[in-house]
Amino acid sequence: MPRLLAAIPRYSLAVLSVSTALGGALFLQSLHVREVDVPLLLFAVAITAWYGGAGAAAVALALSCIGFDYFFVEPLYTLNISNTDLPY
Repeated sequence: MPRLLAAIPRYSLAVLSVSTALGGALFLQSLHVREVDVPLLLFAVAITAWYGGAGAAAVALALSCIGFDYFFVEPLYTLNISNTDLPY
């Protein structure tokens, strides 16, 4: 049980950093600032890896990929991935 309680801040950092990066990227996109989504999400994963460890970094990477696909890849607001989108 103490190990589980010790893991909560690390995984909370993953969720918080990715959600902050997504919020910042969406805010900057509304101001017509382009091409900042990937660097912000990459920075969120790096911060999580630095302070949270490998497990939290894996969660942050998965959340970043899902968030990027949902908000920034056409068609917007879907998680559909076609064969032509796989290399992207």
